Amino acid sequence: MKTTKIIAALLGLILLTSAAFAGGTQEPLPSAAPEISIGLLPDVDSIPFVIADLKGYFEDEGISVTLQQFKNPVDRDTAFQAGETDAVISDLLSAALSINGGLKVRAVSQTNGSYKLLTAPGSPADTIVALKGMRLGISKNTIIEYATDKMLRTAGLTDADIRKEIIPQIPLRLEMLQSGKIDGATLAEPLATISVTAGCSVLISTDKLGINPGIVLIGQDFMAENRDAVTAMYRAYNRAVEYLAERDREDYIDGIIEAMGFPPAARDVMELPAYTKAQAPPAEEAAEVVSWLYGRGLIEKEFSYKELVDSSCLP
Repeated sequence: MKTTKIIAALLGLILLTSAAFAGGTQEPLPSAAPEISIGLLPDVDSIPFVIADLKGYFEDEGISVTLQQFKNPVDRDTAFQAGETDAVISDLLSAALSINGGLKVRAVSQTNGSYKLLTAPGSPADTIVALKGMRLGISKNTIIEYATDKMLRTAGLTDADIRKEIIPQIPLRLEMLQSGKIDGATLAEPLATISVTAGCSVLISTDKLGINPGIVLIGQDFMAENRDAVTAMYRAYNRAVEYLAERDREDYIDGIIEAMGFPPAARDVMELPAYTKAQAPPAEEAAEVVSWLYGRGLIEKEFSYKELVDSSCLP
């Protein structure tokens, strides 16, 4: 079985710390079906794609998929804009910013992820309010800052109440949090839970707030020219979601840890979300993201849902 490659660019740094569908087997695409390159970050949103790769679901669908890992959103987005990837596991903020910049891209499906606001080991801050005046590590104008703002607002805190430390490199933000060089930080899973094992504490998470702006972002031209292949990719994704729901954790956790380059500590503590099959991003979430970006002057207008999302290729 042909195995697609995962470029584990984050591996060294992070060490810091088959059933068919109910409707029957799908007919494979022609051998000339294109290769789809997908850019990933080290978070749980990407895991269904990793499972689909490890289990051979992409090959079953007659497509070739390459998974590329990036250590921060800037590198991921740069590669996507340069045409080095055809799709990326991203978020509605990146979608809106890209479209505002003139790129022909659309959010296609929602992903399942989690972000947590944590304090450093030994921090006296045991509530969100207690963070007032403290230094929080974020990546600016990204889903991390958006999620952080939403979580801080639950306690009535504003930008004037905290000191945002701009640390886009995920491994560096992780190390600075664990070493107490910053007072707190927002991290995605599984790094958030790994930080807890190193003495950090969780104050709040996006799960509790119902925030989930993670998406798959695909170029419009690529999607138009390769619609059948994209649909096949999502059939494989949905099979992976079914696999994760039906199988015991021990059946797949080691493969995920190795493929994603997660540190060994993630094996027993990583919290996986309840994955859902590919579906369009919620309109309410998209509207909130657009409002946040527009309010900060980061986009020129408030995009409509149709200007951001195109889920017509989903199975």
